[in-house]
Amino acid sequence: EELFLNGCIQILVATSTLAWGVNLPAHLVVVKGTEYYDPKTKRYVQLPVTDILQMIGRAGRPQFDTSAVAVVLVQQSKKNFYKRFLYHSFPVESCLHENMHNHINAEIAVGTLGSMQDGVEYLTWTFLFRRITKNPTYYQVEDMKAQTINKYLREMLKTVLWDLEDANCIEFEDDNQDTFTSTVCGQIASFYYVSYKTMAVFTQSLKRDSTLTELLRVLSSTSEYDELPVRHNEEKLNFELSKQVPYSVSDLAMDEPSTKAMLLFEAHMSRIPLPITDYVTDLRSVLDQSIRIVQAMIDYSSSSAHAWLRCTRKLVHCLQMITQGRWLSDSTLSNLPHITPTSIRNLWDEGIETLPELLACDTKRLFSILKRDTELSNEDVTDIVRCARNDFPRVHVQVTLTSFEVGVDAAVTLLCRMRRYSGNPNKVYSPKWYKPKLEGWFVLLAWHGTDQLLAIKRARVSTQWRTTRIEIRTPSKLQQIPWHNEEERSVLLDVYVMSDSYLGLDQFYTIACTIDVASQLGADRENDPLLNLETADDLIDLKERHMMPQANADEDNENMTVLTGATFDTTLLDPRNRPQHNDEVSVITDITEDDIQSVITQAQQSTIQKWD
Repeated sequence: EELFLNGCIQILVATSTLAWGVNLPAHLVVVKGTEYYDPKTKRYVQLPVTDILQMIGRAGRPQFDTSAVAVVLVQQSKKNFYKRFLYHSFPVESCLHENMHNHINAEIAVGTLGSMQDGVEYLTWTFLFRRITKNPTYYQVEDMKAQTINKYLREMLKTVLWDLEDANCIEFEDDNQDTFTSTVCGQIASFYYVSYKTMAVFTQSLKRDSTLTELLRVLSSTSEYDELPVRHNEEKLNFELSKQVPYSVSDLAMDEPSTKAMLLFEAHMSRIPLPITDYVTDLRSVLDQSIRIVQAMIDYSSSSAHAWLRCTRKLVHCLQMITQGRWLSDSTLSNLPHITPTSIRNLWDEGIETLPELLACDTKRLFSILKRDTELSNEDVTDIVRCARNDFPRVHVQVTLTSFEVGVDAAVTLLCRMRRYSGNPNKVYSPKWYKPKLEGWFVLLAWHGTDQLLAIKRARVSTQWRTTRIEIRTPSKLQQIPWHNEEERSVLLDVYVMSDSYLGLDQFYTIACTIDVASQLGADRENDPLLNLETADDLIDLKERHMMPQANADEDNENMTVLTGATFDTTLLDPRNRPQHNDEVSVITDITEDDIQSVITQAQQSTIQKWD
């Protein structure tokens, strides 16, 4: 492209796909053919007329020419069609009815549409409705009567809503399916501009324990890659490429776009040379859409309906691998420029095995280690050290809680302060990423030792301290708390600070807090019969209800605890007679060993609290 632009060569040959991306006006444009091979139908089909217009539109250099020439080579049977198309104007028709689902889902997600009537009224303001009234035959509408058009719009909208419900993007609120609301999947699809079909793939394929390979397969099978071109005989190239990649795709069809996308991802992260230049263009197209699709997968995995910690972390690793063009299992030192296996072994011998250890290494020592590799020139060594010092981010993180003693069903606020000492937040260092990319970070919060994600938040890190606040709530029941030390009532929170672009720079912290059990007693006071005793009459009623025979008690309430042989000290019901200290004192006396065991064994199923 640069040679043609600078006049060094006179002819440029480009594919139809590339013709959309280059901006190189020429005096003469030749379209060699108007057909292309469609792998879905396994035959040659006509190029869209918009592609033909785009290609012949390159003819003409305003700064040099007053006229230009475009030559379209077609079959004789298609000659009159293209002549009429090029020399006469065709009416512009709407394509909304062919792409209705994602438009309707977006309007539902933002709250514009909430009922069938809202949808019909919305469609009456579209270009589609205007063209239906002018050219009903094109849209297969019988006539131009208002009743007929209204029926057509309703039937079309109903079909769209059913498909969106099947994809888990909306939920109907009534049995008549007249009102509906957006779901988390629908909002994710609208925010990241992914197809509703992609959300259906997420629902069916994403699992809590999905592996990295399975996640890459889900990514490759999304509908965004359905239009990835598989040209004639490219299935042979795909088969040869499949022998070189680390993860087998032998169970997939070699002429499917999803298979080609998977192979391109694997070749990109394995840094395998691609067989032809068309694959380089295809790889750029695949990578260009991958970031927003993986971001949508992260939102799906971390939503309140799933909250999968391990799956979310693996998806963040997928972002890092795609950006850096490396596998997670590769040495993080391999991301440095000019680095060789010999240099990596020399660094390992000196105890520098990871990228953070290299970033913390003294400059002079790093120079001396790298110069042992005879394959590296002095310029290469200088470039490696410069990159380690300036291009990779060194981030300082401080994690704390606003309060280290919290109650049950109470709010907990985590403060995560971050600042950077190197690197450019507006441009990620990645030799294998083909265009500038902003750097971002994820902060993940989870109970220690569990796979339940409590919260996730995206953050930017600058040279100044920035604080990210994350609020969660503790469980409403003590039994739901994953205790670290139940006697001391302490729990641990795991905090993951993960980059969306760099491998090996993630940070992990564990922070402890204490759960105030007294808050649970206060919360359950209204439901606990023993804690609500105020008068002797209350005690008598309680005694009559709870001291019934065991058989009758089991009939009335299988969870009721029966206190047999116990007497009650009614003097303690008067607050004036109670001890003046904070110890809990039972109003039940003369408890036998059998009574104690009966209460303890049934305490898990009973609303009665166990008192000392």
